[in-house]
Amino acid sequence: MRTHPTVSWSAGAILAVAATVVLLGIAAARSAADVDPWPAAPAVAALEVEVDVASPRANLGRIFVPQPKGAGDTLDDSNPGEAAERSDVVTTIPGDRIFGSVVAIEADGKLHLTGDQFEGEVQVVVPALDGIVLKGGDKESGEDEVSLTNGDRVVGRLASIDPESVQMDTQAAGRLKISPKVVRSINLARAAGVLAESNFAAGSMEPWVKRGGDWSITEGALICRSRGSGSNTNTLYVKLDQKEAVTLVAKIQAYQGNSIRCDLVVFSDAAEGGPDEGRYGRNSIFAMFYSSQYYLQYVNNGSTNSIINRSLGRQLTQGTLRLAYDPSTGKARLWIDANDLGTYDVPTKPTSGQYVMFNSQYPLKVEYLGVYRGIVAPSGEDDTGGGVTAEDTPVIQFVNRDRVSASAISLADGEMSFTTSYGQMKCSARSVARIVFGKKGQEEPRKQNGDVRVRSAAGRMTFQFGQMTADSLIGKSDYLGEITVRRSAVREIKFNLYR
Repeated sequence: MRTHPTVSWSAGAILAVAATVVLLGIAAARSAADVDPWPAAPAVAALEVEVDVASPRANLGRIFVPQPKGAGDTLDDSNPGEAAERSDVVTTIPGDRIFGSVVAIEADGKLHLTGDQFEGEVQVVVPALDGIVLKGGDKESGEDEVSLTNGDRVVGRLASIDPESVQMDTQAAGRLKISPKVVRSINLARAAGVLAESNFAAGSMEPWVKRGGDWSITEGALICRSRGSGSNTNTLYVKLDQKEAVTLVAKIQAYQGNSIRCDLVVFSDAAEGGPDEGRYGRNSIFAMFYSSQYYLQYVNNGSTNSIINRSLGRQLTQGTLRLAYDPSTGKARLWIDANDLGTYDVPTKPTSGQYVMFNSQYPLKVEYLGVYRGIVAPSGEDDTGGGVTAEDTPVIQFVNRDRVSASAISLADGEMSFTTSYGQMKCSARSVARIVFGKKGQEEPRKQNGDVRVRSAAGRMTFQFGQMTADSLIGKSDYLGEITVRRSAVREIKFNLYR
């Protein structure tokens, strides 16, 4: 008779995890006399997991790592292969990853998933979920963007503004009515300010091109798994004519315990790896972020020169990095997250470039790469002409870069009206580039159990989860009201945000 492994649980694990595994699909009882009652490597038919969410995360054990049905398929981190790129990916709080197709998430709190490696469905209760990444989610769509006080963003077309709501029409979720109390700023004609933007969450590297290195998209992020040295580095680039100010933005995270060693490069004259081009081109401006140090340097006719070399005072493990350069002033500027690292003169004052690049010497996770027109600070404000800072009074910035402090802002039928110290004014909404709302009266949305953070074609929104069907994701929010997002537009859902 074949023997079978047993699973022993520590007392802590027993207290932390209560798991029930239901195996279905045995058509008829078998006689123990003539049939082995334990066939080798049985397929998992259904899985239901219940987790005591009050227990510390450190006490949670792995929920399950069943035997894969086929070579190259897996449910955990041991051998993901290409499964994440062709499947939905479900991640649990203890760290399990399940590849398959998410069928639905019920209102009573169970996720249903199927896959080639299963017979029947896998069911995971919502309190055990960390997040899900859905394959093929639509790219963000819309020329206007509303930024909220909690970091959320709604992308679409601005329909109206009144004292009760800011209304956005979105392809993914229809019309959304947003409470003005949680609106930080509104960017109109957003698309005109984005020169190049990654779409890793939808499984695409475009418009970025890789030159060297092992790059692949996993769970909505671009992962570099190789090391580089000298001119043989892991490089991404986009061809982009640069004659005016630009800002390169990279949201990154250290990967598998490696240090961060990466470069942001703008105004480069070459990127395709010719023998005389080097790592940054023969002429360029670049910022280096290496562990606890950051540098600003430039290349002039193949010769590298240093502008600054500074210490962060800490190890950099993740963050949003920015390098901006304005050829009209010959000045470059750096940020890490919201921290302004300063503005510096570039001696050669380059006036043109053809490529923007991102290099990494060590394995790295890249969540976002974007290039923006102008000097775009972390708040989303364009500082090319001096910047717009949120004070107590809202500020309207026009396309021609004029600015005015305003109150009683409203928008209807494409016409914007507002009150200034000069009296009542009206203008076409398309003559307005940005509105930064006053800090007075603003508030952050209330955090509640059951909140999920959703990334979709409509941007990023946080709201109370209701259910997800084959067609829609349904929820509600104090500041957004009832929400229905088209399922095909959803890229990622994060659960249990405040655990």
